[in-house]
Amino acid sequence: MIPDVGFLVLLTGALFICIKAAPATTDVDPTFEGRIVMEGDILIREEQLTERNAIALENMRWPDATIVYKLTGWYALFPGDIKKAMRHIEENTCIKFKARSNEEGYVKIYKGEKESCFADIGYFASEQRLSLGSGCKIFGRILHEMGHTIGLFHEHTRPDRDNYITVHEDNIRPGSKRNYRKTPSYMTRVIGPFDYDSIMIYGETAGSRDPMHLKSMEANKPGVTLISSRYKDRLTDLDIKKINTLYNCPGKEKFS
Repeated sequence: MIPDVGFLVLLTGALFICIKAAPATTDVDPTFEGRIVMEGDILIREEQLTERNAIALENMRWPDATIVYKLTGWYALFPGDIKKAMRHIEENTCIKFKARSNEEGYVKIYKGEKESCFADIGYFASEQRLSLGSGCKIFGRILHEMGHTIGLFHEHTRPDRDNYITVHEDNIRPGSKRNYRKTPSYMTRVIGPFDYDSIMIYGETAGSRDPMHLKSMEANKPGVTLISSRYKDRLTDLDIKKINTLYNCPGKEKFS
């Protein structure tokens, strides 16, 4: 998630980049390197908003279901859980990961500053970003951000989410309320049933102004607790089936 600050300073190699973000008191989406930051950790380009229906269109999917990647800095030396997450996705879907040679479209995986966890959504024929700051080097968080790279939006922002969860806007910090806006139906494709356990759902106190006492959202289904991806170690069966449906994976179980 990109912090709610007036200016965000990221360290990339030896270069410090100052990014002007939206003030914490507003509900305006901040920007990062020409992208709009949606829902806290999704980067999306304006041309994707105006020319594409996000993951609903085929050209947002990675060609041949192959994600081309480049590990940089720390992660080039210590790929550990990143490679483990890639294997988990490959073993359960038709998605493949390929180290970049000279491909134009690829995702750069790097160690962002502090809690900077975010990723470009879906495929774009240029360099894309997947930032895993020091607070994001957790297997479940890595899987979550890779879900965005594959083309998945958050489960709790589905257009039909009000049927399954209740968002308590009064309990959410002003600068975090934008992270709970529903994704417009023209931008996303709702695949399968709502998944309370999805790797793509936030924990129920994320963004709360008082996490010890106030929930940002909660399940409408009795007895269900919404848990952050940082405490998860796998894609759910529904996550897997949604990815296989999105990419029309041959020989894999899909939603009709």
